Amino acid sequence: MSKAEPTTPDMPDMEHGHAGHVLVVAPTPFFSDRGCHVRILEEIRAAEREGYRASVITYHLGKDVPGLPVHRSLNVPWYQKLSAGPSVHQFYLDALLLWTGIRACWRDKPTVIHGHLHEGVGVGKVLSLLFRVPLVGDLQGSLVGELVQHNFIKPRGLLHNFFRAAERWLIRWPHHLVLSSDRATEGVTEIDQLTVPATVLDDGVDENAFYPAKPEENLREALGLPLGKKLIGFLGVLSEYQGVGAMLRVAKQVITQHPDAVFVVMGYPKIDHYRDMAQGLGIGDSVLFPGRIPYAQARDYLAACDIGFSAKADVTEANGKLLNYMAVGLPVVATDTRVNRSLLGDTALYGPVDDEAALASAVCRYLDDPEMARQMGEAGRQRVVSELSWTAGGRKLAQVYAKVTGRAGASAPKPVNDTPEKVAL
Repeated sequence: MSKAEPTTPDMPDMEHGHAGHVLVVAPTPFFSDRGCHVRILEEIRAAEREGYRASVITYHLGKDVPGLPVHRSLNVPWYQKLSAGPSVHQFYLDALLLWTGIRACWRDKPTVIHGHLHEGVGVGKVLSLLFRVPLVGDLQGSLVGELVQHNFIKPRGLLHNFFRAAERWLIRWPHHLVLSSDRATEGVTEIDQLTVPATVLDDGVDENAFYPAKPEENLREALGLPLGKKLIGFLGVLSEYQGVGAMLRVAKQVITQHPDAVFVVMGYPKIDHYRDMAQGLGIGDSVLFPGRIPYAQARDYLAACDIGFSAKADVTEANGKLLNYMAVGLPVVATDTRVNRSLLGDTALYGPVDDEAALASAVCRYLDDPEMARQMGEAGRQRVVSELSWTAGGRKLAQVYAKVTGRAGASAPKPVNDTPEKVAL
C-alpha cells in the first residue's frame, strides 16, 4: 500500500465574499473522509466559485481544510467517534456547537446560515432567530430512517413516533430546504406537502478532480493493488446499511464464476468485522480492505479498479459515491433504487435491493463483456460531465442563497414538487 501522507483537498485560490458570507453548520466531525462530509465540502467550493465566502462550525474532531475557516466546539476528550451514525453524545455536542455558532455569528456577521443534517437545522434555527439571519436547511436523508438503519431506535414504538414527529416539525423551520434527492424526506412527509420552499440539489462531482486513469499511469503498482486481476471497487462507510455484508455475499458468487476477480472494499470502520466475514465465506484471499482512503487519494484508488459497486439498502439517502465511480469512467453495478437511478440513469446495471444473485449476475455481465463495460463506463463519465457536475450545482445553490437573502434580480429555484423524477443539475 502507498504510505503517502493524506492531505485534505485545498479550497480554490481565489477572492471570495462578494456575494455574501455563509456560516455552515456541520454537526459532525468535519472533515472526515466520507460521503456526507464530501458533499458539505463540495457545496462550499461550489458556493465560493459563485462569489460567496464561507466558514464552518463543527465538532472538536476532524481535519482542517486549508483555506477554509473552521471553528470547532469545546474539546470533549472522551468523544472520539469519526464514523457515521447517531450517538447519545450528540445531544450535548450540539449544545456546545450552538455556543460556537453564537461566537461565530458575532465575529463573522454571516448573511445566510446553511445548516446541514437535521441537527444542523436545529442549531441553525436558534442562530437564525438570535441574529435575524435566514436559514437554509440541507437534508441528505430521513432522520428516522437513519436512526432505524443504524439500530439506534426500533422501527416501531414510542421513540420512533417521537423522532418522526420531531422530524416533521423540524423540516418546517428553514426559510428554504435543500434536498440531496427527491426522496430525502421520504417516510416523513410527501414532498408536495412541504410548507417551505425546497430545491433538489443532487450530489455532484468535480470532474476535474475525478477522471479516468491515463495510459501512462501505473496506479495499481503505486497503490499496491494486484496486477492482472479484475478489480471491483467499493468506497464508503463499512456498515450494513451501505450493503457491505450483501456485497461480500455477492463477491462469493462472482468469484466462483470468475476466480480472477478481486473485490477492493475501501472504507471504515468495522474493517476486522468484514474481513472476518470474508474469511468465513471462503473468499478472504480475494477481498482486499485497504482501510480508510483519504479523499485526496480516492480518485487514484477508484481509477485503478475495473467496476464500481454499491449494494446500499437505504432507499432515501443520497449515494454520492456513484458519481465518483462514474467520473473515473467505471461501469457501475448498483441496487435498483430511485435515488441511484436518478444519478446513474441508463449508464449502469441494476439489481433489486434484496436480490444478491441479480447483483452478482450484473457484475459477471461486465466481466464477460469488456466492450459493454467500456461503453457503460464512458457513458457514465459523459453523464457526469454534462449533467451532474458541481459547476451547475453551484449556480443552483447561489440561487437559493439569493432567494432567502432577498437579493434583487435573483431568479427563484425551481420548487421540488415541479422537479422531474430524474433530476439533472
